[in-house]
Parts: sequence; structure tokens; C-alpha cells
Amino acid sequence: MASTIGRRSLGALLLAPTAARAQTGTAWAPSRPIRLIIPYTPGGGTDIVGRLIARALGDTLGQPVAVENRPGASEMVGTEVVARAAPDGHTFGLVTTTITINPALYPSVPYDNARDLRPLSSLCTVPFALVVHPSVPATDLRTLIALLKARPDAMSYASLGPGSVHGLAMEWFKNLSGTRAVAVPYRGVAPAMQASATGEVQLGFVGLTAAVPQIQARRLRALAVSPAEGVAAFPQWPPVASEVPGFDMTTWYGLVVPAGTPDPIAARLGEEILKALASEDLLSRFAALGVEPAPATPDAFARRIAAETTMWARVVAATGAKPE
Repeated sequence: MASTIGRRSLGALLLAPTAARAQTGTAWAPSRPIRLIIPYTPGGGTDIVGRLIARALGDTLGQPVAVENRPGASEMVGTEVVARAAPDGHTFGLVTTTITINPALYPSVPYDNARDLRPLSSLCTVPFALVVHPSVPATDLRTLIALLKARPDAMSYASLGPGSVHGLAMEWFKNLSGTRAVAVPYRGVAPAMQASATGEVQLGFVGLTAAVPQIQARRLRALAVSPAEGVAAFPQWPPVASEVPGFDMTTWYGLVVPAGTPDPIAARLGEEILKALASEDLLSRFAALGVEPAPATPDAFARRIAAETTMWARVVAATGAKPE
């Protein structure tokens, strides 16, 4: 299972920053409370994970980590705050797969991922569930696809904009399955979830962190999950690829700091992130949400960002997605 792999890799990764600190002789420590910029509204899956990480990092760093929600512009408002912050280790930002989508959609992203941000580590991977409101007469994916084909544009789905994974996942699904549905924009995961749970919209892709409580409360019905291999924690939900070959998507969350952050500070922060990800309390909370820990070295995380920027550019081109 991926969670076992994650736990094993944590041990090896924890040694690297410690060795780096020994070589540089750094004893850097934060001198005041730290702020974690989350580029989404409170209450959504990203915010849930971000607050869990903030609490765990506060314990390991010995300074409070205050969450600051800066939503807007497909994650760009909050991420620009991080890119322009003082590189002194007291501001870092939570980023998601969305930062690899934006360059393909927007001609003027106000920062450059490679130039202005310094990756520290990915935190976790978050599968998505394809959900419907209980009023939709479909209990499996094949039936839903048949309904969408029989009544094009009769159903709607919540979108956080074309640069969000939620919206682009649905565009990709429609493209591969030959179906049509209407996108309804919402400003944040929380209002989008509310719309889905009340039946204001009928279907959509939702991160498991936000979807599981709604599914357990029977306000939403899950029909499938986004990774092609399925989700081990929820074997009752088949992968979308079982009916829509070629669909395979998992989003991730990670932490970055301003690009000018000195090596000793970045090394210490990286070390504490890995310690936080090794916390049994955090791992149990991740497991309950269907989230897999995904520790990575800064270089590996940077490579992932670069590779997925290329991948999502292909998806954007194939679906014809455009900024609203």
C-alpha cells in the first residue's frame, strides 16, 4: 500500500536534512510565529489538510504556525503572497496541483514557479471522487454516463474555475467519455460542496478530504474515484478508468517558501516537515480522509512540479479549457 511506502521513505528522508545541518553547522530556529498561506477559503479539503500540517509543524518547530487564508484567482493570490514574502523562514505556502495547471491557462501568472518559489516537500496525495447528489438516478458510473449522453447539458457540476483541478478533471472526463454537463462556478470548495450536497448542482469531482464526510452523511453518493489504480482505503468505489479508459488523476499538496530562502533555513524547515509527516496522529488523520502521505526531497518535488506542468498543458490543449 502507498501508506506503507510513505512510512518507509520517511525514515530515509529524515536523515538527509539532518546530515545537511551537520555539514553547515546551522542552528537556525524561527524567532517568531510563522504564517502558513493557504490559497483557498476555510472549510475545504485543502484548508483541512493545511490546518493539520500547521498544528503538527507548530509542535516540531516550537513556534505557533498561524493559518492565513488568501483565496482567489485559481490559487494565484495566495501563492503570490508567498513568492513576494521576505525569505526568512517565517512565511511559507501550501500549494496544490493547480500551480502546474495555471501556466497553461493564464498568459500572465504573477510569479514564476521555478524562479520565485523554492519547493520544500510534497505533503500528501489526495484522490478525487466522482460524486452525484442522491436525487440523481444513478448508482454506478456506467448509468451516469448513459444519463449524461441521453440528456446533454441537463445536469450541472460545481467548478472552482478552469484552473482548478475540480473543473479541469470534469472537462477531461467529459472529453474522454463523450458527455456534456454545465459548469457552475463557485468561489471556493466550501460553497461548491454546499451546492453539491443540497442538489443545486448534480455531480462533480471532489477531493476525498472534503467528500468523505458528505458521503458518510448520505448527502452525496460516490460512484468512482479518480486514480486509475483505485483507492485502497475505499475499495467499494471503482476507478473512473474502469468505464473511461485513459482517465487517471490524483492531486497533491505541498509546501514552498520564497525562492531566496537561504539553504540552512530551507533545510531546517524541510526537516521539520518530514518530522510532522511522521507523526502517528497526523498519519491517522490522513488515513481517515483517504489521504496518503507523500514526503519528498526538494529536488524530487521540483521535478514533479515541472513534469506535471507539461502533462497538464497537454490536457488543457486536448480539452480546449480556457480561463473564465
